[in-house]
Amino acid sequence: MTLLRKMYMRLSKREIVFIISAVLLVMITVGGTIAYLTSATAPVENEFTPGKVSCEVIETFENNIKKDVAVKNTGNTEAFIRVAVLATFVDEAGNIFSQMPVEGVDYSIEFDTVKWTKGTDGFWYYREKVEPEKFTDKLINQAVSLDTAPEGYSCSIEIIATAIQANSESVVTSCWGATVRNGYLYIE
Repeated sequence: MTLLRKMYMRLSKREIVFIISAVLLVMITVGGTIAYLTSATAPVENEFTPGKVSCEVIETFENNIKKDVAVKNTGNTEAFIRVAVLATFVDEAGNIFSQMPVEGVDYSIEFDTVKWTKGTDGFWYYREKVEPEKFTDKLINQAVSLDTAPEGYSCSIEIIATAIQANSESVVTSCWGATVRNGYLYIE
């Protein structure tokens, strides 16, 4: 005789009904829970937005004076900003003269160095992270080109800004040679 049959023979009818009822109750409870969970919970969708790093130079220009030069973070993530200031002699067709203008002789610039620092690479670095759609403090209060350009040319002062994502300190160090400590950019 098998073990199951031996156990069946020893149990009373009442015990058999109780065991069958308990098994059915467990099956109904588990089945009902599974049915509820699969029908009641909505699927979760993960949305990932890639980080976009970009910036734009904001400036005013009137009467050969460039004023209030700042940079806007036009990306969707915090960024560090750096700026190159390039002066050239250029004619009306956009041709560049071979000789470069000299600061203090051919043009003058009033830099604001409170939150900006000049690196040995010639770039100006903004020390703080810039939030998306926010601006740096002014780098240049005003830049004036003097009347010393060669005939047919004028002095052009261009501001070229670049941005790098602020949440990756190792990238800032490897690309710009700067360090980030306590959220601030340092040029060493």
